[in-house]
Amino acid sequence: MGKLIKYIKPYITMVIIALIFTACATTLSILAPTYVGKLTNEIDVARFGLTIDLTKVATFGIILTVFYSLSMLLHYFQNFIMAGVNQGVSKSLRAKISKKINKVPLKYFDNHSTGDTLSRVANDVDTIGQTLNQSVASLFHSAVMLIGVMIAMFVTCWQLSLVAVITVPISFILIIIVMKFSQKYFIAQQQNLGSLNGQIEENYSGLNVVKAFNCEEKVKKVLTTRRREQKTLTLKNVKGKVEFKNVKFGYDENKIIIKDFSAKIEPGQKVAIVGPTGAGKTTMINLLMRFYEINGGEILIDDIPINQLKRENVRNLFGMVLQDTWLFNGTIKENIVYSKENVTDEEIYNACEAANIDHFIRTLPKGYDMVLEDDSNISSGQRQLLTIARAMVQNSPMLILDEATSNVDTRTEHLIQDAMDKVTKGRTSFVIAHRLSTIKNADLILVMKDGDIIEFGNHNKLLEQKGFYYDLYNSQFALKSIKVEDETAS
Repeated sequence: MGKLIKYIKPYITMVIIALIFTACATTLSILAPTYVGKLTNEIDVARFGLTIDLTKVATFGIILTVFYSLSMLLHYFQNFIMAGVNQGVSKSLRAKISKKINKVPLKYFDNHSTGDTLSRVANDVDTIGQTLNQSVASLFHSAVMLIGVMIAMFVTCWQLSLVAVITVPISFILIIIVMKFSQKYFIAQQQNLGSLNGQIEENYSGLNVVKAFNCEEKVKKVLTTRRREQKTLTLKNVKGKVEFKNVKFGYDENKIIIKDFSAKIEPGQKVAIVGPTGAGKTTMINLLMRFYEINGGEILIDDIPINQLKRENVRNLFGMVLQDTWLFNGTIKENIVYSKENVTDEEIYNACEAANIDHFIRTLPKGYDMVLEDDSNISSGQRQLLTIARAMVQNSPMLILDEATSNVDTRTEHLIQDAMDKVTKGRTSFVIAHRLSTIKNADLILVMKDGDIIEFGNHNKLLEQKGFYYDLYNSQFALKSIKVEDETAS
């Protein structure tokens, strides 16, 4: 409740008015039984053969009607006001949670499922809102009721009131005991609710996989138990020089996987990061983008350590073309522009032409104004070209490219490769490479295995070493030869 008060401060006037209404309504509710008693006594005189004073009966009836009507209206307005306060506080909380989620390190999402995070934004905030809407008013109502009833009781019969007074502390003690032991179950309830939402989100998003592997029954049985920075230094007019200086990192602080890596990338150079699946290629990108903080050493951009820069500034320095071609529900033009402001149509057209997608877009029914939806007839290769056009429009001084040509046909692969060559020209670029033949011209190749960088150098130098890269490159070349022979034979 103490933490909640700071969120109530902007609405303190409304809360005070609501509490005054509650106090007045409660007072009327306490006074009403007194007039019920007087009315009953006035009618009861008929038993003794006395005449009923109809004037008094009418007066008491009117008073009771006024009391109960006012009490009802005051309760209504109190609920109306507190509902508004509840919505305002909930909105404020959700806005702050949204900002917080954009600031927390990526490590947080490794330990919390999407459903659990959504549960915090939705269910937990709703619970706080209900507490505010019900508990605050109810607490004040109960306090006023207790004081008012105790006064009324002592006025009516102090002997019986003493008996009641003795039982009240006992009730409070029992309530405290119950709350003490039940509080942990309320917390566990919210935690389990987050786990439940995480399980549901996971299963629905992967429903095809669940069904394909006949895991319906297994899924049913699964029971999931589930710094402030913001620095003020901002880097402008970036040249694109990047340096890794004695970098140490581990997802678990007790298990360092990158032990002592150093490398210098000059402006405009192309760096390829290669290795088998699960080698940790994206780890270097995560460190460069400050999704994770390093355990030792420094990463510098234009000789400035990135931990002295705002995270927003670091991430604005990079354009990204990822293997996961994410497009949102909107027009093609909106998808290409995305978060960039003041982009002209000419810039969009030039970017799409350079990305080899302009002709395709113009053949669509509404061209650049066509709305993309889940069922839009856009191939994976075309989606990739759109994301490359988006990166060109962003015009960031550095680029991160997750080569995504493994699931496209040969012609589209050449289009994507040509577009990627254009977008990297003159920019410092980092390429996560799956096909080693596409990065032979890279200025620096980082070879990763089991989360560590085991070799680095250019293509020719690494082949001369006849190490892991040499074996990896020749295994891909041999595999390609086998495929060609198979296709020729068929």
